[in-house]
Amino acid sequence: MRKLVTNVLAITALATMVSCSGGGSGSTSTGGSYYTHEELAREFVYRVNSDVQGYDIDLVKDNTLQLDYIVVYDYDYQTYDAYYIGEYNVGENMAQYLYDYEPYFFYDLVPESGNYYYDPYTGTRFEKQGLSSKNVGKIKAVEQQLTVNKFADKIKLNYGLSAEKSLDVASFAYKVQKSPAGTYKTADYDAFVKELTGSTISDFKADYINGNSESLAQRIEQASQQTGMGTEGVNKFIAEMFAN
Repeated sequence: MRKLVTNVLAITALATMVSCSGGGSGSTSTGGSYYTHEELAREFVYRVNSDVQGYDIDLVKDNTLQLDYIVVYDYDYQTYDAYYIGEYNVGENMAQYLYDYEPYFFYDLVPESGNYYYDPYTGTRFEKQGLSSKNVGKIKAVEQQLTVNKFADKIKLNYGLSAEKSLDVASFAYKVQKSPAGTYKTADYDAFVKELTGSTISDFKADYINGNSESLAQRIEQASQQTGMGTEGVNKFIAEMFAN
């Protein structure tokens, strides 16, 4: 007989799927090697040139005004570009990374005096200086959203939730993971799951413990309609609340 885990464990188990990497200070490879930001920048440029067909770039700046960005020179287009490497992990598929994070790259930068590189489209400047609190906040917001989006993609793939619901779960799980222990109470988890599925975790637990299969089936059907998961996806989602 399977035993029910606590409400907190049910949701925090989902939260542990969130992968937080990057940050500008370095990265850990699959072999466990640590890279400084400067080493990561050089490795990134090397891998782009060697692993992706049609790229010929050279590293111009490994530290810039914008956190987790580097400036490169593209010999094919004869342009200065800025690449975001905050989520890059050595050994991952480089073509996939370039595709996933392309919206956060800056192209056709204009070289300026004082070692600046300027993006005329967004007004962003890249230079070897410290960050202002405003810029740090913007970059951190981008990093957080990237993390949540990646987690939402995993949830959508694993459970078949709609894109909107997957993003809701990912955002909630991210907040749980980043908050001090004990911040979220049973009532918080119940309220979130009820909004998501139409029933609270306590409702599902009560039906399961009491053997009320008819009521449980109705809850699963309701959850299927509200989340877009389908019965199989709902059952898999509910199974995350149980331990063998």
